[in-house]
Amino acid sequence: MICKEIKWLFPKELHVFNTMCIMFKLQKGVPVSCFKDYFVLRSIRHKYPTSSAANGYFDCNFNPKTSYGYASFYYKSITVWNDMPMEVRDCATLYMFKKKLKEYLLNQQICRLGIANNTN
Repeated sequence: MICKEIKWLFPKELHVFNTMCIMFKLQKGVPVSCFKDYFVLRSIRHKYPTSSAANGYFDCNFNPKTSYGYASFYYKSITVWNDMPMEVRDCATLYMFKKKLKEYLLNQQICRLGIANNTN
């Protein structure tokens, strides 16, 4: 399998990789000018000491009504970020985050392709 041997991410996972790098920067307070007020951490939106606020979750105040809404950058980036394992989200540096994120996405990609290959 090419993705396992040379560790390439396919377009779907590469898109997630780039999106999650933006979310990591936002979560760490690195300014990304075009998203300055677009994403808000739960710990900033409310001051209640909940586990989701403490774990770096983003708050999504958007309830999609159509498939277009579920596919929007805003909704998709928040849900993927919040569903990502803590060991990936909690990295201290962008370098370590990218390394762990790529490993995580490669594993997901291999599982996705393995399931697709077994159905043929």
